[in-house]
Amino acid sequence: IALAAGGTLIAAALLFAAFYAGGSGMRLAAVSGPALRSALIWGPLLALAWLVRAQGVERRKGEDLARRGVDPAPGSRENGT
Repeated sequence: IALAAGGTLIAAALLFAAFYAGGSGMRLAAVSGPALRSALIWGPLLALAWLVRAQGVERRKGEDLARRGVDPAPGSRENGT
C-alpha cells in the first residue's frame, strides 16, 4: 500500500507540475497547503486500510492452519511465542 500511495503522490505531483508549469512560486505555495492537508487525511486512512488487509491475511492463515489440523511448532511465528 505504501508503494501505491507513493506512486500516486508522485503521479499527482507530476500532474500538478504539468498543469502549473510557468506559474510563479507564489502559486505553488498557495496550493501546496491544501495538498499537504489532503495528505494528512489520506495517509492515516491508507494505513488503516493496510492494517485491515494484514489482519485479514493473518486470520485466513490461522483458519487454514486450524482446518488442516496443524499445530504450529513452538517458537514459530504462527505459535505466537
